[in-house]
Amino acid sequence: MPRTLIAAASLLVLVIAGCASAPTAPPTPAAPSADAPAGLRPLSDERQSRLASLVDTTVELRGLSARETLLTGQQGPDELKSFFRDELDAELSEEELSHQQRILDWFRLIPDGLVLRDYYIDLMSSQVAGYFDPDTGYLVMVDGDTTDFEGTGMSPLLAEHMDNATLVHEINHALQHQHFDLDRIMGTVDGLSDGSAAAAALVEGDSMLVMYSFMLGARFERFDTAQIIMEQMFADPRELIELSPDLPGSEELLQAPAYMRETLLFPYTWGLRFAWTIQSAGGQKLMDHAFLTDPPVSTEQILHPEKWLTERDQPQDIDLPASVDRLTGIYTDSWGEFGIRLVLAERLPQLSYEALSDIAAGWGGDRYALYRDGDDEALAWVTEWDTPEDADAFVAAANAGFAGWRSERVTPTRIVLLDTTAGVRADEADALFGVAVDAYAAKVRGSAPDFAAIGITDDDIPTPMSVSEYMTLMQDPVMSELFAVGADVLTDEDMERFMENPEMAARMEEMVEELLEDPEEADRLAEQMLAMQGPLPDIAVSDGLLTIDELAFSMSLPTGPDWQVQQTDSPPTTVATHATDGGMLVVALSPMPPYVPLKSVAAGIEHQMRSTGAIIEGRELTELAGRETYTLGMRDNQVGYSSNVWIIRISEFGVVVNVVVPDSASSETSAELYDAVGAIRVDAARRKRLNR
Repeated sequence: MPRTLIAAASLLVLVIAGCASAPTAPPTPAAPSADAPAGLRPLSDERQSRLASLVDTTVELRGLSARETLLTGQQGPDELKSFFRDELDAELSEEELSHQQRILDWFRLIPDGLVLRDYYIDLMSSQVAGYFDPDTGYLVMVDGDTTDFEGTGMSPLLAEHMDNATLVHEINHALQHQHFDLDRIMGTVDGLSDGSAAAAALVEGDSMLVMYSFMLGARFERFDTAQIIMEQMFADPRELIELSPDLPGSEELLQAPAYMRETLLFPYTWGLRFAWTIQSAGGQKLMDHAFLTDPPVSTEQILHPEKWLTERDQPQDIDLPASVDRLTGIYTDSWGEFGIRLVLAERLPQLSYEALSDIAAGWGGDRYALYRDGDDEALAWVTEWDTPEDADAFVAAANAGFAGWRSERVTPTRIVLLDTTAGVRADEADALFGVAVDAYAAKVRGSAPDFAAIGITDDDIPTPMSVSEYMTLMQDPVMSELFAVGADVLTDEDMERFMENPEMAARMEEMVEELLEDPEEADRLAEQMLAMQGPLPDIAVSDGLLTIDELAFSMSLPTGPDWQVQQTDSPPTTVATHATDGGMLVVALSPMPPYVPLKSVAAGIEHQMRSTGAIIEGRELTELAGRETYTLGMRDNQVGYSSNVWIIRISEFGVVVNVVVPDSASSETSAELYDAVGAIRVDAARRKRLNR
């Protein structure tokens, strides 16, 4: 990506569809001037009418004032492509671009016959919804507005909100440039380098963070489970794109070579996670410190924010000479942890993402260089690893994936690879290998940020969102639809992975406990959930049979003159009570969205029962009537009863069945109660018909 172009990929607007200082009032946005990018026209009236308030909103979300007039305009697809072409030609000479193409060919990262310049321009033109150009100071949007989201099924209100989010992303880039000088940050490195990817991730990650804060109606860093979701969703970019196939540019990105796809997404996805971590740890002051003084210098630090934040791990800077005998170096750079994973993925497709990531995570530094003598070429690659064990893993991978290359472990943590299959003489190859073996390496200077020196206090650290705040957000129709869109695109497997994460489960339990500690708030939020969910299915009772027709659920109730049945409607509840000895069967219906794990619901019931003096005697995740069910066994010695609860998930609802057996109840009463539970049925065939 040209380093003077800061773009927003339209695909990433829905990657997860699930306060700063007082702002300075922004100047009125200006129309395009003579030095604007070619073919620029004023923004559409619709966008222009929204822009001034969006500038103000962005200033507030990011905490950076608007120091200069915001220059804006929009281009059509043809002008956008021409702009990319001119930018690329200005950044890289034809010779430099050919060298980069040669490197990507050499490492098998692009298919034979792909022309890098043309493909890059076409791919970027399909992805970009807007960009900020630091050279001219213009924020440019691509023709179109809310209509870009028509095919996604969004309402007009949400479509406008998403278009606004793209504008906010680009406005934030303008603020970044006014305060931090993006040419300074992005212009220190170039090409395919690891450092360039890290710098881009800082810049794009910060704008993604602001964009998501705008989209979600609350500061994204306060969504304390977001990190877990991001880590799981960003692991497979192709799967991520497939979640939203109707968004503009998704088809082109799916068809792109893996290297092109992943390097394009990296600054936005893993950059967002890095920015989220930094902002969560130290607020705006720490983010500004990263921009002004201490930007991340490697993709390792982006992928593992703790290696920038607390356990600073600077890379080894390796020096390879410009020439060796008759060989002249024509291109040199570093892959970094992220790049090495991509290189290994192409050569070792049988390895999983996790296995490849584990190998690359031991990276300590690397440098490759392409040398040429006439038409003969050779490539030397020096890699440094954090520990001998990390080096062991790379040696095994290199032996399997780089057949024909000369490879040697020259120290416990240094592995040198040399490919001379492009014709250099044996004496040249030996000389080059010797130079690579002895290449000088030194740690890049840097240390973890000093919070006290930066002036970060507890007041600067964001607090996690409360349950009440989450529910208040959901009352907004745009937010409610946005979260619904996110829930729709995620599969059951995605949800299971999230909920199986121990941190996610622990946080969900904390939120349930937080809610149960305030009964009035719990009642209020329950009413909100019922209102958002819509009407619950009816529970019907007739001739001793309880049915929930909409869920294809049925069960027998205890019958006879001693049994009394009562029903309430809000929420739907049926209670069968033995008039003589007090045995009781309760069947209640409650909303249970797919993203709420049964274990968390059970944790809430456990907490509530313990508060009354009950002892939890057992718990188990099992099945009842073919449905996922969580069972709890409880005992209250003070009151003198035993109780068993079954929480049965059916679609978006939970059927809660509770059997209460007092110590004074007869064995016949107990048997009748448990026989009723044993008679629970969910008609699977009928459920399928109802789902259609």
